[in-house]
Amino acid sequence: MGVPHRPKNITTTTRPLELLHMDLFGPVAYISIGGNKYGFVIVDDYSHFTWVFFLHDKSEVQETFKKFARRAQNEFDVKIKKVRSDNGSEFKDTNIEEYLDQE
Repeated sequence: MGVPHRPKNITTTTRPLELLHMDLFGPVAYISIGGNKYGFVIVDDYSHFTWVFFLHDKSEVQETFKKFARRAQNEFDVKIKKVRSDNGSEFKDTNIEEYLDQE
Protein backbone atom coordinates (compact mmCIF):
# COMPACT_ATOMS: atom_id res chain seq x y z
CA MET A 1 0.00 0.00 0.00
CA GLY A 2 1.20 3.52 -0.80
CA VAL A 3 2.12 6.30 1.57
CA PRO A 4 -0.88 8.42 2.64
CA HIS A 5 -1.02 12.07 1.62
CA ARG A 6 -0.25 14.69 4.24
CA PRO A 7 -3.28 16.69 5.38
CA LYS A 8 -3.88 19.87 3.41
CA ASN A 9 -4.14 22.82 5.80
CA ILE A 10 -5.15 25.47 3.28
CA THR A 11 -7.74 25.40 0.54
CA THR A 12 -6.22 26.20 -2.84
CA THR A 13 -9.52 26.23 -4.73
CA THR A 14 -11.77 29.26 -4.76
CA ARG A 15 -15.17 27.81 -5.70
CA PRO A 16 -17.19 24.60 -5.76
CA LEU A 17 -16.46 22.13 -8.60
CA GLU A 18 -13.12 23.76 -9.39
CA LEU A 19 -11.39 20.49 -8.48
CA LEU A 20 -13.03 17.13 -7.91
CA HIS A 21 -11.26 14.09 -6.50
CA MET A 22 -12.64 10.72 -7.66
CA ASP A 23 -12.04 7.13 -6.70
CA LEU A 24 -13.69 3.83 -7.56
CA PHE A 25 -13.30 0.87 -5.24
CA GLY A 26 -14.37 -2.73 -5.45
CA PRO A 27 -15.37 -5.35 -6.00
CA VAL A 28 -16.01 -5.61 -2.29
CA ALA A 29 -16.04 -8.92 -0.44
CA TYR A 30 -19.67 -8.54 0.65
CA ILE A 31 -22.27 -7.52 -1.91
CA SER A 32 -24.87 -5.01 -0.69
CA ILE A 33 -28.56 -5.85 -0.28
CA GLY A 34 -29.15 -4.16 -3.65
CA GLY A 35 -26.47 -6.30 -5.29
CA ASN A 36 -23.86 -3.55 -5.60
CA LYS A 37 -20.18 -4.51 -5.64
CA TYR A 38 -18.48 -1.13 -6.31
CA GLY A 39 -18.32 2.28 -4.69
CA PHE A 40 -17.70 5.49 -6.66
CA VAL A 41 -16.64 8.46 -4.51
CA ILE A 42 -16.44 12.11 -5.62
CA VAL A 43 -15.10 14.81 -3.26
CA ASP A 44 -15.26 18.55 -3.95
CA ASP A 45 -11.91 20.10 -3.00
CA TYR A 46 -13.43 23.45 -2.03
CA SER A 47 -16.34 22.39 0.17
CA HIS A 48 -15.14 18.85 0.99
CA PHE A 49 -18.66 17.74 0.17
CA THR A 50 -18.65 14.06 -0.72
CA TRP A 51 -20.92 12.10 -3.02
CA VAL A 52 -20.95 8.29 -2.89
CA PHE A 53 -22.58 6.12 -5.55
CA PHE A 54 -22.97 2.37 -5.26
CA LEU A 55 -22.72 0.46 -8.54
CA HIS A 56 -23.39 -3.09 -9.72
CA ASP A 57 -20.50 -2.93 -12.18
CA LYS A 58 -17.69 -0.50 -12.91
CA SER A 59 -19.06 -0.07 -16.43
CA GLU A 60 -21.69 2.21 -14.81
CA VAL A 61 -19.09 4.83 -13.84
CA GLN A 62 -19.28 6.96 -17.00
CA GLU A 63 -23.07 7.28 -17.00
CA THR A 64 -23.10 7.92 -13.24
CA PHE A 65 -20.49 10.63 -13.61
CA LYS A 66 -22.35 12.27 -16.52
CA LYS A 67 -25.56 12.45 -14.46
CA PHE A 68 -23.61 13.76 -11.47
CA ALA A 69 -21.85 16.42 -13.58
CA ARG A 70 -25.10 17.71 -15.12
CA ARG A 71 -26.82 17.92 -11.76
CA ALA A 72 -23.90 19.44 -9.84
CA GLN A 73 -23.18 22.05 -12.52
CA ASN A 74 -26.86 23.07 -12.51
CA GLU A 75 -27.04 23.24 -8.72
CA PHE A 76 -23.83 25.26 -8.28
CA ASP A 77 -24.26 27.20 -11.56
CA VAL A 78 -20.58 26.66 -12.44
CA LYS A 79 -18.67 24.24 -14.68
CA ILE A 80 -16.42 21.47 -13.42
CA LYS A 81 -12.89 22.69 -14.03
CA LYS A 82 -10.59 19.78 -13.06
CA VAL A 83 -10.94 16.16 -12.02
CA ARG A 84 -8.24 14.24 -10.21
CA SER A 85 -7.95 10.53 -9.56
CA ASP A 86 -5.15 8.22 -8.50
CA ASN A 87 -4.70 7.22 -12.17
CA GLY A 88 -5.62 3.70 -11.22
CA SER A 89 -6.82 1.25 -13.81
CA GLU A 90 -10.40 1.58 -12.58
CA PHE A 91 -11.13 4.51 -14.92
CA LYS A 92 -9.27 3.18 -17.96
CA ASP A 93 -12.28 1.37 -19.47
CA THR A 94 -14.92 3.95 -18.50
CA ASN A 95 -14.27 6.66 -21.15
CA ILE A 96 -14.59 9.39 -18.50
CA GLU A 97 -11.45 11.04 -19.86
CA GLU A 98 -12.99 11.28 -23.33
CA TYR A 99 -16.19 12.71 -21.87
CA LEU A 100 -14.23 15.35 -19.92
CA ASP A 101 -12.21 16.26 -23.04
CA GLN A 102 -15.48 16.88 -24.91
CA GLU A 103 -16.85 19.03 -22.11
